[in-house]
Amino acid sequence: MPCSFFNEQQSTSSAATPNCSFMMFELLTDVTLLTTETSSMDEIVTLCKAEYKGNTIEEGRIAEFQQTYTPETSITWYTRDCFVYRILNKALRVQNIEVLLAFRFLIKDIYEQLKKLQQNQHTNLVTVYRGQILPIVDLQRMHQNNGEIISIHSFLSTSYDRWQAMGFVLSSPQDHNLANVLFEIECDQCSSSLPISKPFAHINEVSFFPSENEVLFTLGSHFRIRSIDYDQERRLHIIKLTFVSETQEIKNFIQRNTLQLPSHLALGNLLHQLKEYEKHETYYKSLLTNLPENESKAMVYIVAGNGAREQKKFDLALKYLQKALDIHNTMVPRNEK
Repeated sequence: MPCSFFNEQQSTSSAATPNCSFMMFELLTDVTLLTTETSSMDEIVTLCKAEYKGNTIEEGRIAEFQQTYTPETSITWYTRDCFVYRILNKALRVQNIEVLLAFRFLIKDIYEQLKKLQQNQHTNLVTVYRGQILPIVDLQRMHQNNGEIISIHSFLSTSYDRWQAMGFVLSSPQDHNLANVLFEIECDQCSSSLPISKPFAHINEVSFFPSENEVLFTLGSHFRIRSIDYDQERRLHIIKLTFVSETQEIKNFIQRNTLQLPSHLALGNLLHQLKEYEKHETYYKSLLTNLPENESKAMVYIVAGNGAREQKKFDLALKYLQKALDIHNTMVPRNEK
């Protein structure tokens, strides 16, 4: 289960702190959800066809997706056992920015559908469960961050049914490198004075598998680790989490460490600071294909050009900076140039 932790005692996002990974994913989530520019159906179809070339079953599903998809079917497609779930979750696990930007419209549609479902369900206090087989090293990270906030780097599927969730892990073969874990998640929507920016909802009416009694949390949901216990009889680690809406501490931390830059610029800046040059270049190339010719795109060209210059890719830097100048010249009235 890909995740990161937010240590409230850390004030910076340097590569040496756990908060760096946390902030990286927060910014990536913002870029996919909050930017007005959306990816196109053609992008996602082209990517998926390349991934499943020669697989006639998935090729048929991709064609069906292209012909029938609507925002109202986003969760149905995500919960279906097919290319959407596999490609998107793999991209989230490895933070493949190019793929995530291609899937941006689908991610946004799932978010909006969860938001609508949550508003209609009027549920305040619920407890849900998730059975998970974790590598021992990930369980150790949970122990090290007991009491801290955890961000889940995917959509999180849970169940109202404790025994169903527990049965998933107890039926798995034993492996000394893995740990059987039951997450108990308490959600109180009335506990925060801030609006809920990470919706969750019971999705039986829109799921491809309506009988599974599933509650789905949106991408990047936050939880506080309350306790970690061990059931000796069942050989089961029980991790109790509490759903956390956006806190003022997190908002302040992000604003302070991004110098209040827009998310799409702050993410590129952070990638550059971390010397993730390949991701930095891929990110800006993908971003620039979706931005309209305006001041925002010119700024992205400038930032990308400066990044290329620092990597001594001078031809690329000159290309980006020239494009920024071209956009600027088309926007400035002739008598002001």
